[in-house]
Amino acid sequence: MPTRSPRDTAKRCLFGGTLLASGLATQAAQAQTFDFVDTVASAYTFGFTDSFSGPGTWFVESHQNTGFGYGDAEAWGTPMSMGLYAYGFDFFGGLTAYAQVNSQFTVSSDVVVTVKWYLLITGFLSLTDLTNGVVLLSQSPGTDGSLDTPLFADHLYEYSSGTEIGYTSVTIIPAPASAPLLAMGGLLGRRRRRRGPEPAHPPRT
Repeated sequence: MPTRSPRDTAKRCLFGGTLLASGLATQAAQAQTFDFVDTVASAYTFGFTDSFSGPGTWFVESHQNTGFGYGDAEAWGTPMSMGLYAYGFDFFGGLTAYAQVNSQFTVSSDVVVTVKWYLLITGFLSLTDLTNGVVLLSQSPGTDGSLDTPLFADHLYEYSSGTEIGYTSVTIIPAPASAPLLAMGGLLGRRRRRRGPEPAHPPRT
């Protein structure tokens, strides 16, 4: 995989942000999509499971409404968004749905994504930069919130999440709205490399 120097990263982010802000580059010119390298995804309700394994986009779902209760579970990966949700109870108050995803992906160009999560009862979420071995975000049960973070085209990432009740998602912010954050991400990345690696911390909710 090609290696970008800190100076190149900063110049590319700032120059791209300037072009987008001035209208000289358009969203169409800045292709912004998720490219899924390998994914394992499943959606489960009441003994019925829909699953996917492999490269490319995916969508799995399971919806059941029986005399014992109901359940809904979905997981998806599209060029602009990935995520999952699950919700359901039986008549005894038990949880009846589960969705899970483990997906490795790249982005077609430098982008900013919004990560959202609602995991107040069960579930987990992590977003990891596999190229640098850095956990960008990690959430466990009892949390909900959102975070905007830049992703870079020459890195491999992993989105891993699962829940019995709740949702998580990762969505690309279209340009030019993402340009200022990309520029800031390039500068922060340059400063981090000068000082050496810093531990990743989850955002305060």
